[in-house]
Parts: sequence; C-alpha cells; structure tokens
Amino acid sequence: MSESPIPDFTRFARKPSERVAIVEYIYATPNLQETDYLEWKAGYDLSKRPGAAATARHLIGMANRDTTHAMRHADGHAYVLLGVEPGSLSGVPEWDSADIEKWLTPFVGPDIRYDAHYVRVEGQPGQVLFLTIDPPRKGDPIYNLLQASEDPATGKTIQAGTIFVRHGSNTRPHTPDDLKRLTARANPVRETTLDLRVDLDASRVAVIDPRLLTDEHRDGTLAA
Repeated sequence: MSESPIPDFTRFARKPSERVAIVEYIYATPNLQETDYLEWKAGYDLSKRPGAAATARHLIGMANRDTTHAMRHADGHAYVLLGVEPGSLSGVPEWDSADIEKWLTPFVGPDIRYDAHYVRVEGQPGQVLFLTIDPPRKGDPIYNLLQASEDPATGKTIQAGTIFVRHGSNTRPHTPDDLKRLTARANPVRETTLDLRVDLDASRVAVIDPRLLTDEHRDGTLAA
C-alpha cells in the first residue's frame, strides 16, 4: 500500500477531490490516530437502530465541541467516516440521503447540522459515507441522544438523554465543565447597543467666550 500525502486539515474539505484525499490518507496510513474533528468506523449499518444510534452519538459529540477549539481545524467542521479505517476500505451501502436523515433524526433531532457525501477511491470496490458536521456556534442547543439503543461495539445500552462530547479521539458523556460550557453556549450574553441622541438647548446653558481660553487672556489674568 503506497503512502498518501497528508491532506490540508486546516481547511474544510469542500471539494469531492479533498474528501477523496482524506479517505485515501486514512486507508493508507497505519496506526493513524483519530482526532477531535475526525472519526472513522469500518462500518455501521444506518438502516438498523444500533448503527444509527452509534453514528448519532459521534455526530452529537462533534456538534457539542468547544466553539473556539473547533475552529483550529477544517474551518470548524468535523468529519465522521463510515466504511474506512487504516488498512481497510470495506465500504458501506449507498443509502438514499433522505433515508439517512430519517434514520438519524430520531436520535439527533432536527436541529443538528450535517451533510452526507459518498466517496469512492479508485481501485477499491467499496465506497465511504463521508459525514460532515457544521462548526459549533453560540446559541446552539445542548445536543443529546434522544432515544436509547444498543451500542453495536459493546452490546451495552446507550441511554437516552446522554450528552455526548468529543474529547480528543473519544466521544464520551459530558463532564461538569462540559455542561457549564454548553449551557453558556446555549444562552450567550447578548450585547445591547443603544442609539443615543443628545440635544443641547442653548437657551438654558451659559456659553463660555472662547477668548477666555486663550494664552493671552491667561497671561494677562496672572499678571494682574
């Protein structure tokens, strides 16, 4: 397997070729570590509840990231890829985008912002589902898992109402600090701008003769 160049992770992968470059890099790089903006799985079956819930968990974790830290990579976006991992490109079925939304919405709700693309690498039979999550921003709600389901990786129940947050390469339940930050994000302090006009009624004020402020007048007064 030939090496693949490191994609520019500082910018959002907006073009199809940029998404292909990321998939090729993951596939061709042994021991590559996931990050706070990049997650991959060999494959979840989104048409089944466990697969949809597990994917939703990662989308929620990405959407609940710190707004400032998120901007360090991909213009604030995050990526969740299904069907690829280092050394393996098994691919996933090509589901209709409407079905993907239908399967994920019961777990993530209607407000979370993401998009879905399919990426095919030349010479590989499978195709990768490339999910992009929009940057977190002030005013966003606190996203949580809306329905419980089984975790396909562990077989344990993922509880409804769990607030997942991305920490490094892991998506896990929130900490007290996370909750404090997310609460502040959901209820930002609004700046108030006043449009103030001041009118001067000259008939009610004494006007100072500007000659009294000259150096000449000052020197004359001191001499006297």
